[in-house]
Amino acid sequence: MSSFPSSKNDAGVLFLRLEGPLQSWGERAIGRSRGTASVPTKSGLMGLLGAALGLSRAALNRRLDELNSLAMAVRVDRAGHVAEDYQTVGARIGVVAADGQVKKTPSTGEYEAIISPRDYLVDASFLVLLRGNPAIIEELADALRNPRWPLYLGRKRCVPGARVFAGSETGLSLADAIRRDGPDDDSLREPDNSPSVRVVTDLIDQAAFGLLLRCEGNELASRYAAAKSYLHDRLVQLAPPVHGARIVLDFTMRRPSPSVQRPELADPLFGMPPPVRPQRASDPDARKAARAKSGGRCIFCRHEPENPKRLHAHHLTYVRRGRERVTDDSQTTGTDDLVMLCDECHAAVSMLEYQNGFGLERIDPRNPRWHASILAAREARRRHSDPARPVVAPGPQQWTDGDGPPLAMIETTIPLNAGSSFAPDAPGNVWLANRHHVHQRLSMAFPKPGGQFAAQGYGVRRDEGGFLFRIEPGPLARILVRSRILPDWGRAFAGAAWLVPRELPAAQRLDLGQFVLGDHLTFDLEANPVKRLRADGPEGRQGARVPLRDDHALRQWIDRRACEAGFETVEGSLIVERLGRRTAKMTSVPDRHWDGVRFSGQLRVTDPDGVRRALVCGIGPAKAFGFGMLAVGRVQP
Repeated sequence: MSSFPSSKNDAGVLFLRLEGPLQSWGERAIGRSRGTASVPTKSGLMGLLGAALGLSRAALNRRLDELNSLAMAVRVDRAGHVAEDYQTVGARIGVVAADGQVKKTPSTGEYEAIISPRDYLVDASFLVLLRGNPAIIEELADALRNPRWPLYLGRKRCVPGARVFAGSETGLSLADAIRRDGPDDDSLREPDNSPSVRVVTDLIDQAAFGLLLRCEGNELASRYAAAKSYLHDRLVQLAPPVHGARIVLDFTMRRPSPSVQRPELADPLFGMPPPVRPQRASDPDARKAARAKSGGRCIFCRHEPENPKRLHAHHLTYVRRGRERVTDDSQTTGTDDLVMLCDECHAAVSMLEYQNGFGLERIDPRNPRWHASILAAREARRRHSDPARPVVAPGPQQWTDGDGPPLAMIETTIPLNAGSSFAPDAPGNVWLANRHHVHQRLSMAFPKPGGQFAAQGYGVRRDEGGFLFRIEPGPLARILVRSRILPDWGRAFAGAAWLVPRELPAAQRLDLGQFVLGDHLTFDLEANPVKRLRADGPEGRQGARVPLRDDHALRQWIDRRACEAGFETVEGSLIVERLGRRTAKMTSVPDRHWDGVRFSGQLRVTDPDGVRRALVCGIGPAKAFGFGMLAVGRVQP
């Protein structure tokens, strides 16, 4: 292998600072143990550069020859120490016993996990140099300034503790670069106290080697020969992985004088401490006040976790970290520094903040501009942990209208793996036949109804958080759901691949402010018309609700309900259709039955606000079991 010249020319040099709490640079695996090299490997560096460039495995494989042409040198500014971590590997691989059978845990019957200890470099810091074609060096420098994918120091759990890009220059030899720090190096760790420093570099000529070690003659020749070594860390092919050897010089030299001005490590996150440095991450009294205002609900999704510890205090600003401001006003959170988020929303917001490089001012989950991003981040996290989870398209950007009367609602049409094109005993049809099961699963997409009220932005009243639904049969059945807030269908239909398609459509915004007095509209209503008995009789006891079966009584019922709902039916347009028995089977109480009736035709608006209330709250009883949802549309000319 030819040596790299040490004379100055137009070649570019890229400086990288690799330091962090943990690093791991893989060597050859022996058994189940996974060790680490004492310095970064060239194959590991290829993976880091591929992540910065945003290259797939196939794309990186095509550029290996180009990247391997760069000369590499590592200066060990801080060697750190090796620590072994006890780890297990599951993935249903199992351990093969002497008899050839896979070992299983006696108590559970599952495959035994593989014990695989892993070694890590702790508290190490390396200056890595790459020298070669200036165009490639500039491309890599741009990629490291703004990496496409996250950068890791060997393994995924090993995150950098300082910026990886430490600068680039032209006209330097590899030997000259070893004696310098990167021009943009922002390392926070002081080097070792030893007067010498270890260097592992691709071959440089003997003259340059003598200048580094300050020796000549026979001593230079002997030390040059003793420094030569072989490393099997050159990545020849990525898929499947093939590694080759390279000749390196591994030696120690006098430590160069540092040119990096490192700040005082009083606080790695915020630099020098303020005059009154906070002694805690957040004020416990402020967290307690924020939790009391929340009423146990997440301010974003409004779910009420059964375990109060599943709610986390989220900073809206870090300006007053440790001495947060939470007002005594129990009716608003407008000027508070802390709000409460559930596990999933807190993780999603934190991920967005890291991705967007937030400073002291953080994401406000009450701001409508962040709603779609937070929902998308939650769904991405869920699908990462459970690939079978249904894909939910993003919904409207804003779905609430403050404290005034509702002017908009959310409608979602959910297609089902059910209907007349499926067998009667298909799982979807069995589920659809039990209105109780339908109500249970749809309820999972909404907060728990509760009578308590919290600060503005938290609680959901029954007329706001409740939802209406109707089942539309056919060859492919579907459910139309209308709600006051955006539903979480990913939560409701997780693990229900037998019931819904892989992708669910987006929720749509239904404008309720479009109705005016005298409007002519079409309407469709599946209802449960009943009357309450005034005295004991053949139909039941006093006070009981019994279904209406007479056609005249049904028409009178819809006329009364229409008057209360702010409209009247157009004469001669009303159609009454009996749908038959509807059932809800429950385990703890007797089965419930209803006689469904469909009313359709045309209506005339007499009170626009009444129509809006009817669209929000429904008409008639048994709304929780698929009755009472009023559907309207414009009359076609």
